[in-house]
Amino acid sequence: MSITVYTPNITHADMSQLTLALEYLKLSPNFSMFYQNLDGLTLHIGPNVSTIALPQSGQLMWNPTQGLQVISDTGILGVQSPALGLVHEIAHVIFGHNEAQATAFETRVAHDLGEPVRANYNATGSDVRVRNSTQHTDNGHWTTFEKVGGMKTGGQYDGSSNAPILGNGFPVPPPNAPVGWGYASPWYSQDSKGNLHDASYWKIPDQQRSVPNNFDSKILEFHIAQEDSAPVTASPIEHNDAHLVAVQIVGVHESAHY
Repeated sequence: MSITVYTPNITHADMSQLTLALEYLKLSPNFSMFYQNLDGLTLHIGPNVSTIALPQSGQLMWNPTQGLQVISDTGILGVQSPALGLVHEIAHVIFGHNEAQATAFETRVAHDLGEPVRANYNATGSDVRVRNSTQHTDNGHWTTFEKVGGMKTGGQYDGSSNAPILGNGFPVPPPNAPVGWGYASPWYSQDSKGNLHDASYWKIPDQQRSVPNNFDSKILEFHIAQEDSAPVTASPIEHNDAHLVAVQIVGVHESAHY
C-alpha cells in the first residue's frame, strides 16, 4: 500500500525536509503503527506558517523549522524537533481535539527517538527556530538526523531558544552539483498535482526482513484499544495549540544535569 499525502504549493526545500522528517519518524515503532493515517492528508508546509491541525478536514499546517521548548516533570528543559510537532498534529487527526491523548502519543514517539518529553500539554516555553526538521536536544546536547550517516550530535544545550547550525540533514553537494542534489529519495516521489507518494518499506526491529508500510490492521486495532476510546469532539482549528500559545515556564536546561 502506498501512502499519498497532498502537499500543495510545496517548495523543493520543504519537500526535502518533509521526506527527512518521515524517514526519521519511521525509526519510532509507535509512530509506525499509525503511519497509514497520513494517507489522504493535506499538508500545508512552509517556514512562515504555524504548526497546527484541522482534524475535521484532515489538514495540517507544518513549519519544518519550528522546534518547541518543553519542560519535563522534573523541571528539565529541552527542545523537541519540528518532526515531533508534526507527530502531535497527526495525533489530532487520529484522536480529535483531545490534547491529553495527542500529548501521550507524542510522548511515546519522543521516547522512541530520544527526544525530550513534556510533563503535560502546557509544559512548554518558546518556539525555537532550527535548521532542519529533525533537530532537537537529547541528554543535554543538540542532535539531528542526517539522511546519510544517521544521528549527528552538536554542542550542549544552554537552555535558550537559540539553536546551533547542524546542517539541513542532507549531504553537502559536490562542486558544480545541480540545484537540489542530495534531496531526492528513492522511496518518495511527487506528481504533477502536488501529491507526495511513499512506497517505502519498514525495517522490522531485530529481524532481517522488511514489510510494506501498511502494518497489520490487527496490530493497529490492539494498539488503539490501549488508549482511552471515549469519543472526542474535534475543533475545526486548534486555537489553543501549544505551538501558538506558549506559557511561561521556569526550569533547568538539560545540559545542567549531564
